[in-house]
Amino acid sequence: MAFIPVALDGQTLPYACAGSREAYGVTGFSSSQFIWTIEGGEIVEDYNDVIVVEWNWNIGTHRLEVVELTETNCMGAPVLAYLDVNAPQLNFGGKEIEICEDEVFIIHPNASYINQLSYEWHDESTGNTYATEDEGLIWVRATGTDGCYNYDSTTIIINPLPIVDIGKDTALCGTATIDLDAGFFAYYNWSTNEISNPITVGAIDRIVDTISVE
Repeated sequence: MAFIPVALDGQTLPYACAGSREAYGVTGFSSSQFIWTIEGGEIVEDYNDVIVVEWNWNIGTHRLEVVELTETNCMGAPVLAYLDVNAPQLNFGGKEIEICEDEVFIIHPNASYINQLSYEWHDESTGNTYATEDEGLIWVRATGTDGCYNYDSTTIIINPLPIVDIGKDTALCGTATIDLDAGFFAYYNWSTNEISNPITVGAIDRIVDTISVE
């Protein structure tokens, strides 16, 4: 079995992809037992002088240690090696994203990695961004040129447009005023530049042509 040799104490090993399996080995007496300790991964195959490690998704620098125990029960000094476990980092901005009805929302992976990335979305499209106006689960897989990959996902929730009713058209005379109530919403943006609700308008100093409520 081909393996990455662990030969020198303090050795820096080639980085591994998160979720990948890599083989590591040592050279010693054929009758010796080798005791391995892995940080950040799990030994899934153990052939004594060679092990296969499945690295987890804890991105960062991890330690690998091996000790040789001879058939006469003499224990050698621990040999330590270090390696980085890498994967692209993505951030959709939240597990749920709320948009308005009829709104087209552009999802950016906001990805970072040590080399160039390609993308595959849930519908098999491959763009750097994804545009949607539909409700449901959106996910993407980002893969580096070295084969390391990672996923992120979010759920799109569509909120219906508000229904605004401020009453029928009304004519005001002189100094008369009228109170206008658009209903209960989070934000207001009236054509009179007011942002509260309700508002009072008059015939002389305010003319209300259109009203928008956000």
